[in-house]
Amino acid sequence: MKIVLVSPFSVEANQIAGGVAAVSQYLAEALIELGHDVSIIAPGKSFAQRETRGSLQIIWGGIPKLPGFLVYANQQRKQIFSLLDDIRPDVVHFEGSFGWSIHCSYPYVVTIHGIAEKDAAFGGNFLKCFIASKVIKISENKGRKIAKQVISISPYATELLKEYLKGDIHHIDNPIDYALFAYPSSATKRQDKLVCAGVVGERKNTLGVINSFAKLKPFYPAAKLTVCGVASNENYLQECRKLTSDLGLNDAVVFTGNLSREKLYKELSSATALIMMSKQETAPMAIAEAMALGLPCIAPSEFGIPYMIEEKVNGWFISETTADEKWQEIATSLQGENWQRLSESAQKSALRFHPQHVAKATVTVYDLAIKGQCLSEK
Repeated sequence: MKIVLVSPFSVEANQIAGGVAAVSQYLAEALIELGHDVSIIAPGKSFAQRETRGSLQIIWGGIPKLPGFLVYANQQRKQIFSLLDDIRPDVVHFEGSFGWSIHCSYPYVVTIHGIAEKDAAFGGNFLKCFIASKVIKISENKGRKIAKQVISISPYATELLKEYLKGDIHHIDNPIDYALFAYPSSATKRQDKLVCAGVVGERKNTLGVINSFAKLKPFYPAAKLTVCGVASNENYLQECRKLTSDLGLNDAVVFTGNLSREKLYKELSSATALIMMSKQETAPMAIAEAMALGLPCIAPSEFGIPYMIEEKVNGWFISETTADEKWQEIATSLQGENWQRLSESAQKSALRFHPQHVAKATVTVYDLAIKGQCLSEK
């Protein structure tokens, strides 16, 4: 089968630019292992520039001169279609954007990775974010209504968009890196450390993570917090540093900036837990990756997160108002013999994210798209 993934993708070979970029790489590699011919079309570099990375073939779609939200569903979409005509695939898989898929002439599948208009509302100038969110919602809803085969990475996203989704919905998890399943559990000695992984910014609510860590700290005096990720902007990073100082945590909190996958895995594999306090998530890869490395996860009981974490089995749910008694309970588990049971449960939970499992399920959806079958129309 000749497959094209249309997706954000890392411009630099040694860095993963974001969750969807990582997912596309892991899925593409797994599909190739199954014997399929896979190419990737991604925004970036010069239009129609080609690049080979190992077994991956990448065709770059160029960089728009105007803000992406203004052109992605029209000018950029037409450029993508012209590249597709050069490849003539059996099926096209649009990762994360219905706007790209509108009136695609090839059989296609769209994966919901998030609620694009909600994601656009966070960070940056308020007016720009407001306008971007409104414009994106119009294009996304147009694409949502005509897509016949849709993959949803979380029931949370399906529920939010059920009014607009008219085609078949297939619930398939995001894949994570093969390497995580072969990572030696004893590769690095566990330290008294929690890790927050992701963009340092408003949507990920890094300030909320620091405040939560401060509530845990009295019950876990030896604990450190490592914040891994590039900052969405310098002002937000400075707010995080100021809060850290105001709370008297300068000696306990480290900001690493962006890390390679290998360095991030090392941080995770040497920690006792992942912690997040995001304001919007669908199915965060950080949780799946942490679980694969044996970390119980501490996160809000909101969005798509409850479909990944089971309370006191592979993690805990927290909020801005979590009582001290629960923080004490969490701290006790992280420092006691119960941690090993939580760690083993987390690793077992992560098996559903294995790339081969995800790739095989995805191919069944491709087959439906190619055959033109839409069960919801029968």
